[in-house]
Amino acid sequence: MTTAQASLFGMIVVGFALIAVPNLGTQGFLVGFGLIGAGVGIYNGFLSSYISTAYEHRAQGKLMGMLVTVFCVGNLVAAGLGSALSLIEIDYTFFASGLCVAIASCLFFYGHFKRSLWGK
Repeated sequence: MTTAQASLFGMIVVGFALIAVPNLGTQGFLVGFGLIGAGVGIYNGFLSSYISTAYEHRAQGKLMGMLVTVFCVGNLVAAGLGSALSLIEIDYTFFASGLCVAIASCLFFYGHFKRSLWGK
């Protein structure tokens, strides 16, 4: 399994788990949160490796700095939007998060595997 495939697998696990959590019941949500954690761990573990090999001709410090900046801004935006959605209905935050991860997975699949926009 390549780093791109592993990253995509982690994204898919997170997306499905986020959508499933509101429907799992009282005890099942623990499994859902475990799957979310496992998917995030897989994705984050392989993403930096994928970025460094796909862009090995670029300065690695700048790439990792950009990655940290994107994660930081993403966390701030997600916290703001998620808190607003949770005021309406808490399940909407999980569905919206799962939808965002599904869209990101599709974009990554299309950009890497179909169009070869990034390195193999």
